[in-house]
Amino acid sequence: MSALPWVRRVPEGLLINLVAIFVGILTALGSVAFIWVMREFHYFFFEVVHNSLLPYLGVAAVILIPTLGGLLVAPITTYFAPETKGHGVPELMMAIRTQKGFLRVRAALMKLLASALTLTSGGSAGREGPIVLIGGGIGSTISQLFKLTPGRTRRIIACGAAAGIAVVFNAPIAGSIFAIEIIVGDFAVRSFASIIFSAVAGSVVGWYFLGSSPSFIIPAYNVVTPAEFGFFLILGILAAGVALAFVALLYWMDHIFEHRIRIPAVLKPALGGLTVGIIAIWTPQVMGVGYDYINDVLTSEHLVWLLLALIPLKLIATSFTLGSGFSGGIMSPSLFMGAMLGTAFGSAVQRSLGIPLAHPGAYGLVGMAAVFGAAAQAPFTAMILIFEMTRDYNLVVPVMFGVVVATVLFNHYSKATIYTRKMLKRGIKYRVAHDVNVYEEITVGEVMHREVETLNENMTYHDAYERVFNSHHNGFPVVNDAGELVGVICESDFARLLIKDERRAEELKLKDFMCRRVVTVTPEQSAWEVLQLFDRLRFGRYPVVDAKDPKKLVGIVTRSDIIHAYPYALRHHEIEYEV
Repeated sequence: MSALPWVRRVPEGLLINLVAIFVGILTALGSVAFIWVMREFHYFFFEVVHNSLLPYLGVAAVILIPTLGGLLVAPITTYFAPETKGHGVPELMMAIRTQKGFLRVRAALMKLLASALTLTSGGSAGREGPIVLIGGGIGSTISQLFKLTPGRTRRIIACGAAAGIAVVFNAPIAGSIFAIEIIVGDFAVRSFASIIFSAVAGSVVGWYFLGSSPSFIIPAYNVVTPAEFGFFLILGILAAGVALAFVALLYWMDHIFEHRIRIPAVLKPALGGLTVGIIAIWTPQVMGVGYDYINDVLTSEHLVWLLLALIPLKLIATSFTLGSGFSGGIMSPSLFMGAMLGTAFGSAVQRSLGIPLAHPGAYGLVGMAAVFGAAAQAPFTAMILIFEMTRDYNLVVPVMFGVVVATVLFNHYSKATIYTRKMLKRGIKYRVAHDVNVYEEITVGEVMHREVETLNENMTYHDAYERVFNSHHNGFPVVNDAGELVGVICESDFARLLIKDERRAEELKLKDFMCRRVVTVTPEQSAWEVLQLFDRLRFGRYPVVDAKDPKKLVGIVTRSDIIHAYPYALRHHEIEYEV
């Protein structure tokens, strides 16, 4: 399993857990570095550049800062690491499902730099996407160092993602659930222990450098009357609408910038930044991550019309930011919009009905969980995240109710989530682990026989007959003198020839009566595709040829090879069903 000799002496379960802890620590250090870089960049943009321009440009300085950020981010997301564009988590999910967990180290480092520039220059996005990709990149790199199997690599990448969320939100439980619910896609896995170890390790390191205070400091809120659950129902419905609009506009804007706006790609982030800057002239709250303003909204009175206006404005600002080519996450914007929606709704209900109800901030918390839970189709992550970010468990039931209403309603209208829609656009079908066909997880190249017995096309009938009937195979690939695949021969071909013309048979060579129409497969095809061929065509074996050269024979695959591949897939690809 590893190139390091001492590793072979460590029990496998212990090794995975130790690697998970190591990845958690490194991810936490990477997260701390990311936050430090953000502070330095923020000082540069708003203390140096902004204050230098303000005396000469006045309010126009606000417009130029995110535009400058776009010009600085563009070379990274256009030339150096295009995969850093956008919100990060889909790239991690695609790497797990299409690249056996391989992520470039450069991609993680460039994601850190591009996202720091995005957020500190005023781009509307979140910190969690880049930190999740950083954690996943660290997990992928460590897995390659230890030469872990693809399945174990996926697990370690999920560990890095869990540690990233644990550090950025100071929420180790939510980080663990995030990795299981979104990155892995199934709760029934053996990876729970390693993911939790990684999240705990990351949290401890994060506490040391960043402190252990919750993300939001709010009073303890309580539901005043059971009748409020009618309002929480309405809020859940509204949250589903916001989530649907968020997903639709985000990917529509991504399409517009990619296919409709005819300017050089390196200038597109600047256009997005310019748009954000124009919005920020009147509502600077849309800039950056927005946690400070969320905390303020949850704890004090605000104008309802302003909170309602901030929902579409934040939606537009985030869509322009990420669609134009900036780099950042989507969790924080969805929490922002949910807080505005919930608090505005709670305030409006209180003022219009004039009856005692829970503080509008309580509705804001429900809205936060409901919008993110619906958009990501991750209700457990959303619920636990709100509890850990606030350390307030008094609203457990309202939050659960609002999240479930929003999640179910969103799922009714959209099967793709804010994370999986990007995968579907690229033709990658996302399925959770319990829906996975084991045979689709392995390729023909992993189970085929590379040493192939062949017959030459110039063999006589008699010699070929001897080879076929004295072997334990019922068929052979036929090659020419250059070793190229030219046909196949099996027992039934000899029988048909004897029935047709027994006397002439002795005069023939193999090339005179072999089957020239050969059904072949390639090493890259899945075992599932070949299994379907076996059922449809009833052949017992298929020659395996090079995908670029269909005459180059590289192996043979039989029905028994495919059947025996099942335990191989379970062992090497971690298709796990039991806890």
